[in-house]
Amino acid sequence: MNHFMTLLHRLRVSRLCGQGNAVVFLLLIELFINVPSTAHSGGADVENEHRVKTAFIYQFTNYVEWPKDQRTLAATEPFLVTIIGNSPLVQELHNIAKAKTVKGRPIEIDHLQDSSKIRKSQMIIIAGSDDKALRDILERTKNMGALIISHADGFAKKGSMINFFIEDGRLRFEINRPALEEGQLQVSSQLLKLAKIVE
Repeated sequence: MNHFMTLLHRLRVSRLCGQGNAVVFLLLIELFINVPSTAHSGGADVENEHRVKTAFIYQFTNYVEWPKDQRTLAATEPFLVTIIGNSPLVQELHNIAKAKTVKGRPIEIDHLQDSSKIRKSQMIIIAGSDDKALRDILERTKNMGALIISHADGFAKKGSMINFFIEDGRLRFEINRPALEEGQLQVSSQLLKLAKIVE
């Protein structure tokens, strides 16, 4: 069993044993920064990478505090995750939505090809790398209080709040603190310590 599969096994065991979010999150961090990216390989390794990234996106919800108007929504109101563009994460996010909640709220997944019909969301995942599309999304989501996540070179500096990137062949993430502050979202110090900070 390679290192990647060993860490995945430890993650599953931690969940089965009922260990808390902190333990699971630390294992995800170990997966994230110690396993080389498989973006250019195929098969099961790529699928596992997608699962890890999706699990990471879900874990972000435990370390981000949304604006007050978002926090006071009824427990029956869905936590809306909007994915814009084609992404291999769509099915994985649907799987999480079936099994998990966010702070007691059901998760709803909305998959759009562009931002023209975007609804008020708590999380927006940008699948593409087009600068104009990013600008359109940022303009349409002003004052929405949504956490914006991407995986494209330079997107954190251009306004995305959390951006996945590859460094030395390994997946990492960066956080744009001014963008979070402008969106009135707060991120835990634990998450900030693990990220590359973009000011």
